[in-house]
Amino acid sequence: GKSLKFGGDLEMYSKKTTIDSYADTAINVMLITSILALCATLVAIYFYSKKFTKPLIEMSSVTGGMADMDFSKKCEYGGNDEIGTLASSINELSDSLNKTLVDLNEKNRRLQEDIEKEQQLDKIRKDFISNVSHELKTPISIIQGYSEGAKLMLDSGDTKGASEYCEIITDETHKMNMLVLQLLELSMYESGNVKLSMDKIDIRAAAEEYGEENRLKFESKGIKFINDIPSDCFGLGDSVKIRMVFNNYISNACSHVSGDNIIRVYKGQSPNEGSIRICVYNSGSHIDSDDM
Repeated sequence: GKSLKFGGDLEMYSKKTTIDSYADTAINVMLITSILALCATLVAIYFYSKKFTKPLIEMSSVTGGMADMDFSKKCEYGGNDEIGTLASSINELSDSLNKTLVDLNEKNRRLQEDIEKEQQLDKIRKDFISNVSHELKTPISIIQGYSEGAKLMLDSGDTKGASEYCEIITDETHKMNMLVLQLLELSMYESGNVKLSMDKIDIRAAAEEYGEENRLKFESKGIKFINDIPSDCFGLGDSVKIRMVFNNYISNACSHVSGDNIIRVYKGQSPNEGSIRICVYNSGSHIDSDDM
């Protein structure tokens, strides 16, 4: 109540239901406001946490790929904060590991090639020494036999026969010299001191010279040696090595020739400009690549 100037009191009344209604409205407003604020907070937390969790998930995927040797994945996050620095460091680590792995694989490949090459050279070396040792016995035996025969012919006055025997001895001596040169070549190849001289070579003349030096050998085996290399066939190379090539190929042909007993050397189709291909043909059986 409230006192009035002219006397008496003024009393005001309000229904309890109206007050309760106001209170309920206030509570509802506060509840809705709280829910909206909570929702806004949750949304903000979601997006804010996603900003951190997404790059972390991406980093986890990248590092997992690195563990599986997959370096193609990269962290895309490029922020200037600590997470961005971490992402950049992971990318640099991935690139460094990838480069190291590539280099390591290349070195392993070269090492494997070197091992295989060394094994192949070791086999070639053993086969070559075995073959040379075997081939040295033949000319030594021939020289011994023909020298004794030449002595007997000289004692009996058969100078012509002794001269032929001396030619055979000379030929076999040349073969022994070639075998010794090949052994020296093998030693030089192993030490890495091989030096090739580049001389102008008359290929036809070189083949003709080889055929003449081995004429008695061809005649004794009934082999017909044909030189079909054209007279204008010239090249640059090491003349000693060319003779060794002729010796190797034609010796193989002599070991496999049959039928018409023909060995033919000729100029084949050049594989490229500036090179010369010389071919050796023998009648009869084909020479396997393992016997080359």
